[in-house]
Amino acid sequence: MSIESQSAPLSSSLAPDRRTQRRLSVEIPVAVTLRGLERRIRGVTKDVSWGGMLVSLAEPIPEGTRALQITLPWKRDERINAIAQVLRAKQLQDGRSLIALRFLKLSPRSHMRLEGLLATLGTSRPQQREPGSSGLVRELEVSVNDLDELRDMMEAIASGQYSCTVFESYTKDQSLCFVLAGTDEWTGIRLRARVVDVRPTTLPGYADIPLYAATLQFEHPKESLAKLIHYILGQLPESGETSTMLEWSQMVHSQLIKPLKDPTEPAPPPSKRPIKTELRSALETDFPEALNYLMLGWGDAEAFEMMFRELTLGDRFHLGGWPADAWEELMLLQDIHDRVFGITAERDKFSFLRG
Repeated sequence: MSIESQSAPLSSSLAPDRRTQRRLSVEIPVAVTLRGLERRIRGVTKDVSWGGMLVSLAEPIPEGTRALQITLPWKRDERINAIAQVLRAKQLQDGRSLIALRFLKLSPRSHMRLEGLLATLGTSRPQQREPGSSGLVRELEVSVNDLDELRDMMEAIASGQYSCTVFESYTKDQSLCFVLAGTDEWTGIRLRARVVDVRPTTLPGYADIPLYAATLQFEHPKESLAKLIHYILGQLPESGETSTMLEWSQMVHSQLIKPLKDPTEPAPPPSKRPIKTELRSALETDFPEALNYLMLGWGDAEAFEMMFRELTLGDRFHLGGWPADAWEELMLLQDIHDRVFGITAERDKFSFLRG
């Protein structure tokens, strides 16, 4: 029984978020970790969205499994780790299995990486957009007027839940992106959240406007979310101190993309950057999306091979073959990766064919 014949019913199990999340058909190697199972189960994604994925595994998962940890490649030795709910699982006749997953918890850093991964993949297939969807996910944007209001909001978020009044009736149990809105001075913050309660409400002066009280539960481990918020609050200036929202937001984003450090640790000296050059490769000039996609698997022989195979044999980026100069650069990248990080056992069986 083919994967295609089983994908439709499994994908339909993610229907509640289908109209609000963009789904990308892409094969990415993943590893699944189950409680009580020492080894990992290898697999590959069939489609990925902001809220979950459909995965083909090399073997079935134990019956009754409700949640698992799934790991995706990021850059070099970095990974995207998520706790996911098993929505549905089906064993195929060839011994493999298909599972539909919904993300339950990601650290703020893994969440940022996931959005970066989806943005990179989405640029290569702009036609894959769900009807009625404007982007990766439905967003709830909230704004603040000053640092004091921001501090109060951050303290509420650190508890793991946040309540607000909105103009739309969100669906209960719907996942969305909570955006602390940016302005001309700063870029905002994005967090994962799930609507756990929504009900009609009223406010003085808004009698003729439908309003709803929504309660959100953040889909981040409470410890990592609280740690991040605590660090951010510690960097906010005291009332009356001169500071800009731009300086604060730059600090927030720098902490999401690298490990948190002791605030008392002295800053490293500025690095000496090499002189910029206008010389660019064919891949950088004509196929930057393909290069970014390939770099997601850099450092992992299995991930790199799968992404390289999709680039060269699939129809993901360039129908009808690659130009000679771009193809030569792809072969060079593969050769460098093989020499530095090795090749998979499957490719090693056929290494004698390369002469």
